[in-house]
Amino acid sequence: AFQRIEKPGNEDYTLYYSTQAALAHYAQRYSLANQYADTLERMLEPRIAHSTYDLEKYAGILFVKGDNYMALGKYTEAFAHYFKAKEVLEQGAGSCVVSHYTYRMGGVMYRQKRYAEAKELYRQAFYTGDDCPQEDEPHMRKQALLDNIGLCHYHLGNNDSALSYYNQTLQYISNHRDHIKRKYHDVDFSLIAEGVVYGNMAKVYRRLKFYKRAEELLRKSIAINLRKGHDVHDAKITMLELASMQQEQNQTQQLEQTLLAIG
Repeated sequence: AFQRIEKPGNEDYTLYYSTQAALAHYAQRYSLANQYADTLERMLEPRIAHSTYDLEKYAGILFVKGDNYMALGKYTEAFAHYFKAKEVLEQGAGSCVVSHYTYRMGGVMYRQKRYAEAKELYRQAFYTGDDCPQEDEPHMRKQALLDNIGLCHYHLGNNDSALSYYNQTLQYISNHRDHIKRKYHDVDFSLIAEGVVYGNMAKVYRRLKFYKRAEELLRKSIAINLRKGHDVHDAKITMLELASMQQEQNQTQQLEQTLLAIG
């Protein structure tokens, strides 16, 4: 299609090279993806001072390169590109775009088990996305961000802070239920999100050896997400958590029942 354009303009070239870079990335041809990304980076760099569109596309291609380097195990190069992209966005991109990329960086840090850094990035993303349009589902992202901050605190051993953020997540879902429930046409996504949070809370109570409260929350989470159309994968993981806790307490009969239910 690109070859049939008689006089391709800047946007045509941007779309072509960004698409090729993305396709190569998903095909796991990371070095080829970076070749396309390098070309687009050189094209866009002189224009970012004059165009917000080009600035945001430039930051986007830096993130693509970061993802490629991450997949190649070149973490120093990956983080250098992620942080360069964030610095570029802060020069003039809208706060919604900055929020999206900060959220994405938080995910990268979380997967690298750099929980303190991930927590701060998630917190920044939460407070910089207020101008996102409704079709961008800002309430969906914000409830996930609060839950993610809770997860970071959990991994850092901050039990009280983790529970605080999980409770904030539940309150946020309750306050914005009408927006969050509309993610899917046939199921109430606000319930699915609550089920995930209950499972996360249970892990804190288990760590504190409040087993009765942990079991209540695990069963509550399972009951929600085993429903048709809900997050059955999360429910199965939560059932494994329940089984592990039952094994920890030498509850042989209950353990057998849970394992049979998992199938």
